[in-house]
Amino acid sequence: MVRTPAGHLSAAVRVLVTGSRGKSSLVRLIFTAFQACGLDSHARITGVLPRHLYGQNARVLLRLNGGHVEETRWWLKELPASAQAVVLENNAVDPFLQHLAADWLKPDLIVLTNTRADHQEVWGPGREQAAKALLAGIPEKSRVVLSSEAASQPGVAAALNKKKVDFTVAPEPLERVAGDHRDLNLALALAVCQKLGLDRSRSEKSMKALKPDLADFQIKDMGQGSSLGLGFAVNDLKSTRTAFDSLGWRFEETSLLFNHRRDRPLRLREFNPFIKKPWQKVIVIGDRPWPLPPGSVYRRLKSNADFSALFSPGNNYFGCGNLAGRPLAFLLTENSFD
Repeated sequence: MVRTPAGHLSAAVRVLVTGSRGKSSLVRLIFTAFQACGLDSHARITGVLPRHLYGQNARVLLRLNGGHVEETRWWLKELPASAQAVVLENNAVDPFLQHLAADWLKPDLIVLTNTRADHQEVWGPGREQAAKALLAGIPEKSRVVLSSEAASQPGVAAALNKKKVDFTVAPEPLERVAGDHRDLNLALALAVCQKLGLDRSRSEKSMKALKPDLADFQIKDMGQGSSLGLGFAVNDLKSTRTAFDSLGWRFEETSLLFNHRRDRPLRLREFNPFIKKPWQKVIVIGDRPWPLPPGSVYRRLKSNADFSALFSPGNNYFGCGNLAGRPLAFLLTENSFD
């Protein structure tokens, strides 16, 4: 890999992944395909657990404070000269900073996962505002692969056409499992590989073999017959409800764990209809909201042992809301990184 005088990368392949949800999953899939095709690849996952993926390794990028868009530029400058492929997750939240990742990476291809409502405190409410913020990060005359969900959002295709963007809509997967987004992610990642001319057989085989990330939606055995539906990282209400429905559990036989963040007050408000379902009980963890949702109880968790103590033998629990905080800390105790 060589660098231009301006410091921009000129690796053989450069991919930028943006969207409301599913960015980290797409980065992992595309990185895995690059590796399977013999490319010296590097990828950056952002969010609550930023990581640098290279070879068979995953290095956690430690932060002294909250995330900052400048992390992206620093990371790009630290990449080795041998890098042949780079996959970058756009970590900007502010609509006015969305363009920076593309400015710095100069991507050959941009992937738009979806335009679901998120970061409503910054973007504003609803999918329309989310789309407006995310599209601000796509330069004119760029190449884009987007999901059918994103393409079906009113105004998205028109906005891309106005920017003279060469865009391709990924096909829907032939088979889908309710509540499981892996098939959708795989279809989008395969469309990216096809656009880049990668070997489909190698790419698909490697991506299908990729194990779930530590916070991906799954059922976790909490011991003594207790199970946790791990939906803390799902975030948006529609996907959360779909994830819960896929479990086949009844509200009356399941306890809800809602992990609250004081910097995401609108998420609690958005989830109120879900919280009001006839759960066996509702437990709020994380930052204490004022007031508490009606009928719920608050538990302050000072340790992973406190988290484990929430689970009664033989009961089902469903976790949602936010990943950052005690749920993430607990999951990290069972996963190792460089």
